[in-house]
Amino acid sequence: MALVLDGSNDTITGLQINSSNIVDGSIVNADINSSAAIASSKLSGVSNNLVHISTTQITSDVATFTFSNSFNQYLSYKIIGINIRPEQDARDLYLRCQDSGGDLTSAHKSIVHGGGTEYTHNQNSEFRLNYNSIGNAYSGSHLEEMAFLELNLSGFAANHSFRYTGLISYSGSDTNARGQAIMGVCVRSEAIVGLKFFMDSGSIAGGSNYGSYFILYGVNNA
Repeated sequence: MALVLDGSNDTITGLQINSSNIVDGSIVNADINSSAAIASSKLSGVSNNLVHISTTQITSDVATFTFSNSFNQYLSYKIIGINIRPEQDARDLYLRCQDSGGDLTSAHKSIVHGGGTEYTHNQNSEFRLNYNSIGNAYSGSHLEEMAFLELNLSGFAANHSFRYTGLISYSGSDTNARGQAIMGVCVRSEAIVGLKFFMDSGSIAGGSNYGSYFILYGVNNA
């Protein structure tokens, strides 16, 4: 094909550029059209195993927060909770599974381990995600007590055992730093389509200055 220069339209046709002739750093972000997406399958050395699904900021007090999802696209999922704070002091953070009919109020078993403690919580209507109570103290604009947690979850399908493992770090209502490894299982026959977070009483506190988020990821096995 002949090389054609069109000065009126500022175009060049018939020109083939070999990648070996492109100088490193000569193409920058501003040169790339937003529609010129590259399929992840064409990229080597770049991991796309953690797939972002949703981020929700808690901007006002809520009684519960629920991830509603079919949970059937990935083999496992990850949840991150950032600056999760009870509206009332000295509260426990709970997690409850839901099927197509709503809340599952049995078959939950949860364990915490850390600081010389390994404890199986005695309630079965939800998972308890902490051992000591979570505080909510603040001084002026300084939010002193809240929780950060990370959960890895699998077994959402029908006739599977739902399981999670994770870590939680928080400040207790006595201002002491706390943290545990946490794990749990829910044995049931129904598919899990919802995960509901709530405090043992009162609300999950929210505010524009709290920086409180729940984030959901899928873990891609490709």
